[in-house]
Amino acid sequence: MDKKNREDLEKRLQKFAVKGQGRLVGQLRQMLNSNQEKVPANRLDSEGSPPTKFDNRTQLFDLMDSFKEKLEINNQSKEKSENIFLEILCKPLLYPDKNNLTNLEKTQQMAANSFSEDSDFIFFIPESGILYIRRITDESKNNRPDIFDPKVQSLTIAETFILLGKLYQNLGLNFRDRFEIVFRYNDTTNLAVGSVSPETFLPSANYKEENLTLYIVRELSELLGQTADTTAVIITELLKKLRYQGIVNKDFFIHAISKHLAGK
Repeated sequence: MDKKNREDLEKRLQKFAVKGQGRLVGQLRQMLNSNQEKVPANRLDSEGSPPTKFDNRTQLFDLMDSFKEKLEINNQSKEKSENIFLEILCKPLLYPDKNNLTNLEKTQQMAANSFSEDSDFIFFIPESGILYIRRITDESKNNRPDIFDPKVQSLTIAETFILLGKLYQNLGLNFRDRFEIVFRYNDTTNLAVGSVSPETFLPSANYKEENLTLYIVRELSELLGQTADTTAVIITELLKKLRYQGIVNKDFFIHAISKHLAGK
């Protein structure tokens, strides 16, 4: 990024903190600049399935922690401790050195309009293309915070992928561009598979870990053009982590997601 564009972005960066979280900008800028210096460029070995591990996976969760810690301080008196939140952080593996500032502003507005109704916190970092989203689970909204309903979560993740894909497409990224995406359901020590939707899922034992997490690398084409298939794989992986013993039918999720998105 040339000096003029960087100076323009510096001036505008404060405007890109959604929902009044501008105080995080300085901290995040410092963290991101430090990470860029320390983390070597990662390359995929082939055009097939990407490797499952990247050196900076931990740093992505650390960045997620920086958001969460600040939110807990600001909202300590407002949130019910028993509610479970889904956090998603998306980072392009390759991000253009130059971005048209008009496109960045449109992307900022798109993020605010697309995610604000369902998310209690959104933050977009124009220097790196990182987008962080945090939302209460629909199960918590239905007073069942300790339930992980696979169908409900599959629809939530699929909708998020569509919005993420459109956002990055607006920034000029193409279908072959890849993204690191981390998911985290927090405070999950009592979480168990169950149902709040009309479909019935076999109950599972309570999850024993503090957080349910997942790390993936996907192309933009998989977020937009293969949303149902991509999401079905992710739900299957989450169910494995939850030690679900019931039958997992990927076609069920693919059909349910495709039908849901078609009605949007």
